[in-house]
Amino acid sequence: KGEVQRLFKGSYRKLAQALGPPFSTALDSGRALTPESFNSVAKREAVAASVVAYQRNRIKDVFRSDEEYKDYADGVPEPTAIFAPYFYIEPSHAAHWISANLELVRASVALDSSAELHMILCAPKQFLTDAQFTDHLVAEVPKTGVKGIWLWFSRLDEQIASAVELQCLRGLVGALSSSNLKVYNLHGGYFSLALSKLGMTGIAHGVGYGEQKDVIPVIGQSTPTVRYYLPPLHSRFGVPNIVRCFNTLGVTTPEAFWEQVCDCAICKGIIAKGLDRFSNFGEMHYSTPTSKRLAQTPAAAKLCRFHFLLSRLRERNVVRETDLAAVRTQLQSAGAIWRPTVLRDNLTHLDRWRSALS
Repeated sequence: KGEVQRLFKGSYRKLAQALGPPFSTALDSGRALTPESFNSVAKREAVAASVVAYQRNRIKDVFRSDEEYKDYADGVPEPTAIFAPYFYIEPSHAAHWISANLELVRASVALDSSAELHMILCAPKQFLTDAQFTDHLVAEVPKTGVKGIWLWFSRLDEQIASAVELQCLRGLVGALSSSNLKVYNLHGGYFSLALSKLGMTGIAHGVGYGEQKDVIPVIGQSTPTVRYYLPPLHSRFGVPNIVRCFNTLGVTTPEAFWEQVCDCAICKGIIAKGLDRFSNFGEMHYSTPTSKRLAQTPAAAKLCRFHFLLSRLRERNVVRETDLAAVRTQLQSAGAIWRPTVLRDNLTHLDRWRSALS
């Protein structure tokens, strides 16, 4: 009585059963997979085949199981890209996990060398600054025949990353892309977007969050607050702190806000009714009658998400249409304009990004 049990999520169980051994057997036995789980060609081929087939057929199978849509199943297109099986490179057995991951990629490529097959490199962020590790990747990944690689350095946050980490990310992206690989950041932000000028093919993230991610999930974490994305600084801040900057910046009218902060469709629609309406982005409430803490209202979260999407789309277009020197100039200019405000201590990322892009 009172004993806490940590069980696998139902979706994980179903996925393991769909993929078969060794995933299903590991789940049933309660034992973690190890590099030795893939120590033969037959085992690697079986895992590669099941993971690739699942990705190719999953949506079609969903359609086939639906009475209303089953006749459309054969018209479902192939995935744009397929991922090889991958595992987190656990530091205490790093060499073995690197080898296992690369062998699984080779086995996946062997199934159909013409397929748009990508791999995911999932490793602790300290490996980014390990020259032996990155040199090994640059030498071995192109030999696998994979067409793209997605980088996931756990907990690497571009906002607080050191100058060395940023330089190493730039170097790794450049080295991998020079081997005709498509290089993506699975959890990246504006800095990675700017790296598209230096070999980065693309980035991924959540809507208003997810530009960095820990490979180990936080149990019981509540829904994150979606803070306002401040386009000039390419960073998120609380609405009250942004408001405190208005007098210093001379933002006293909607027109001044649109000129110095943001003029996306969401912001134009909200601020047109008065500068005080900016508070809508930070509206809080007690979500239940028994709540003891204020939480962001669904309406405020929605505004912040749509504003972020429009801001990121604009950033992508600007980076695409300008050169790297213009990107660096914007970072320098934004720092100079916003440094006199109360956000002065939150602008160091601009200088580190500019330096790493030089």
